[in-house]
Amino acid sequence: MFFKQFDCYKTADELLPNRIQQVIFVEFKTPERAVAYADDQSSLYPSLVAGTKVVVAGSGLETIDMKAFLAEAQKGPGGAGKIVG
Repeated sequence: MFFKQFDCYKTADELLPNRIQQVIFVEFKTPERAVAYADDQSSLYPSLVAGTKVVVAGSGLETIDMKAFLAEAQKGPGGAGKIVG
């Protein structure tokens, strides 16, 4: 499993994040495990699952639509995946 978290900053010069761990990227060994994780996370946060990869969108900043964020991510290379939650 590979895991990476991304934090939200309101401005580029902010020293500390406004919100931590707002987007999580996880890669699993099997697609089945990825789907199970995305389904589990979707009760709280929308998630994008594509094969063995999952992007979980946290609550984000007040001005960010996290489902729209995932929809944009889904358009990336290959345009694959399913948004759950």
